[in-house]
Amino acid sequence: MISDNFRQFHYFDRQLNCPDWRGKRILDFGGNCGNFLTQAKAAVAPEDYWCVDLSRDALDEGQRRHPTANWIFYDRFNLQYNPTGKPLLPVPAHLPTFDFIVAYSVFTHTTEHEMIDLVAQLRAHLAPAGRLIFTFIDPHFVPEAPFRHPEERHASLLQERDSNLLWRLNRRKDVNPQFAVEAPLARAAGCESCFLINDAFYLHGEPEPSPGQTGDPLHESFHTPQRIRTLFPGAEVLPPVNGERQHACVLGLGPSPL
Repeated sequence: MISDNFRQFHYFDRQLNCPDWRGKRILDFGGNCGNFLTQAKAAVAPEDYWCVDLSRDALDEGQRRHPTANWIFYDRFNLQYNPTGKPLLPVPAHLPTFDFIVAYSVFTHTTEHEMIDLVAQLRAHLAPAGRLIFTFIDPHFVPEAPFRHPEERHASLLQERDSNLLWRLNRRKDVNPQFAVEAPLARAAGCESCFLINDAFYLHGEPEPSPGQTGDPLHESFHTPQRIRTLFPGAEVLPPVNGERQHACVLGLGPSPL
């Protein structure tokens, strides 16, 4: 899948208080075809940009657009984006160290265990003063001005009911009209983490159910800011910006606060 989302650079730039990207080595983990780099324009030199992704097609497109950047295929299993990949494949060991590691909407599609493991591996590739920033979706967050794709059928939902979780559940109902939104929404009230795998919904601490399969494969993960702070002590957790739905978690090389 080739992503048509070109909002990543401005999102991370604002969350990090507009750092000087020039001359900094950047890893875009799960960066698809490099829309971060395209949007950054002169702020990031292609030679300083590395993209690691599960999609060969996206990487080929990125290579076509930015031939002097660095493109690395990561053949790790993901239910939604690389179902034929190798389970729990480590992050490529030959990566250099980076001043910035960014991951937009990556750990929103992994298990909690995978997120913890991959974040630890990525932090090992940070330069001494480097920063890792990744996004996550708070199930209970209601955006003031939600970003909506024009083709979404549920764009007319009342805003006060349109939490992130409700938004995602309704998108699943678009794929499978038999999918029941009300039950998982009620079960998730007050939860710190919850997960939607195909048509199966469960909360943190519950046994992972066998996912039913209707339509496109799906793996969605939701975590509150408090859960992220618990999982990553010392993290800086930031609210969404630019009309986005996703929070950000910022980490340095070690476990201490930035």
